[in-house]
Amino acid sequence: MDHPVECGMECIQQNDDCALEVIGKISVVASVAVKSVTVGLFGQFAGMAKLVKHAVYCAVSLLTVTRAIIRYVRNIKTSDPQAPFDKIMAVLYRTNSVVIDLPVAILSCWGKSVSEKVFFANKVLATTQFILRQVLNFDDELVLSWEKFKAFMKRANFTEPASKISDGEIGSLEDAMTSNSTCAFDLKSLTDRTWSTIIDLRAENPDITEDELRIRIQDTQLVKTDIATVTNNCMPQLISESDEETAYKTRYTLRMDFMGLSSMIAEYLQVICGPTQFIGEIDDGTDPATLGLTTVQEAFSGSSLSWTRQGDGAVIFTFKSTDTKDVTVNIMSGGDKVAEVDVCAGRTVMWRSNVSFLGGKTLYLDRWRPGVFGLPGTGGGSLLLWVPKASEGGHLELEAKLNVS
Repeated sequence: MDHPVECGMECIQQNDDCALEVIGKISVVASVAVKSVTVGLFGQFAGMAKLVKHAVYCAVSLLTVTRAIIRYVRNIKTSDPQAPFDKIMAVLYRTNSVVIDLPVAILSCWGKSVSEKVFFANKVLATTQFILRQVLNFDDELVLSWEKFKAFMKRANFTEPASKISDGEIGSLEDAMTSNSTCAFDLKSLTDRTWSTIIDLRAENPDITEDELRIRIQDTQLVKTDIATVTNNCMPQLISESDEETAYKTRYTLRMDFMGLSSMIAEYLQVICGPTQFIGEIDDGTDPATLGLTTVQEAFSGSSLSWTRQGDGAVIFTFKSTDTKDVTVNIMSGGDKVAEVDVCAGRTVMWRSNVSFLGGKTLYLDRWRPGVFGLPGTGGGSLLLWVPKASEGGHLELEAKLNVS
């Protein structure tokens, strides 16, 4: 979305001049960057985790995953109060919390890096089973106080981390025990599950390319629904810790790239031309930030939008001209032209499409307008937005102003 304009073999930023861009070297650097991030995905976060004191990281990881399992067990017992022990265990072993989150927490407490071989080691599975039995036997008594949780850690054979927590860190952990928010844990869980998904896809096809890997990941439940759900659930905490505008911007960033990888390699990754896929479904809204509506210079200044998740699937662009000259609006996505719309001076023209066709794509609009000596040019401004996918149809309306520029 940062680089929506086709320019030879690359894509450049909104309103940039293609003639000023260096084309030849970008694709090579992009290929290397994508490969290093895709292959070493979890390693990036393991390195960041080293900045956090090991004992604290262990305690927090174990605390959050234990609370998640406790909530899940309660839900099972609520729906089936007579569920036997073995049935509950069988259900738990099919959840992300047990299959991914708990082994990652165990390995962090052991100070070991996460790898495919270690991930499924007998010792990890044995510790996982012990922790699940503790949860089923003691429920939330495990997390009612630091002393009880510390005893639980020692029973799970995490004696060293439990004994190295300072008084100040204990205070923070006790706050975490009483907090109802699961935002940070849910985001970390998404990261861990992404790493696990990549391992599974590579095990299934060792020769899979980076592009194929990204396409396969986009087709998983993780990308289609889980990221949108988690970022929605984080909104109350984001708003309470900042303000509503900042919270929505943060959610938008998380949905675009919830691991923050785009900020590390945006200069290289985004310059490869191609229709851009986005993550999850978007709530109703009229604020420009809802769909990342951005205008540069004056040509489309004052444009507005309206989006609803439930609807007839229509995408309606209304072009209102206050210009003194006839123009042609180009609608493009990933460097490909979607449509051309002729708009006469001072007139209003409507263009229609649908969410089924445009959903998940970035749309880039500029316009041809007679300039010096009557020759047409696309200078003067541009408009950028993206169209979400919508399982309930969706409905998007854009009122695009065409100004003298």
